[in-house]
Amino acid sequence: MALWKTVRKIDAGQSLVEVMIALVIVTLVLITIVSAVLVALKSTQFSRHKTRGTFLAQSVIEWLRGQRQSSGWSTFTDQAGTYCMLTLDFTNPGACAAFETIDSIFVREMMLDYDNAQEVVTATVTVTWFEGDKEFSSRVEGEFYDQEYEE
Repeated sequence: MALWKTVRKIDAGQSLVEVMIALVIVTLVLITIVSAVLVALKSTQFSRHKTRGTFLAQSVIEWLRGQRQSSGWSTFTDQAGTYCMLTLDFTNPGACAAFETIDSIFVREMMLDYDNAQEVVTATVTVTWFEGDKEFSSRVEGEFYDQEYEE
């Protein structure tokens, strides 16, 4: 009977060492979960910015298709050059200044290159943004011809 009481006293509660080990394990699990959530949030933000940047670049290409149709080929080819595309127009020639942003984060620039020999206008639209100290960009290109067919 004395042995039974001794065994029962040993199993009666948790020792301080067991409690500390459990706390360390719980803490490590929580740190891992929080780290995973932070990585997921950062990845989601990057994906959102990449999608928005690609949309902003593609919208310039679509706008240029309309400009080619509405203004005529010779007027369209006269627009060759570099533009800061804050808005969808040819009113801001040259590279964008640091303060010329869309949604306070995106810088959208377009370069139109006219190849007279090939009768083709190549448009390159680049949207850049920063996340922390890293620069990212989304780039879309399009070719425009003096005909209905585009490659």
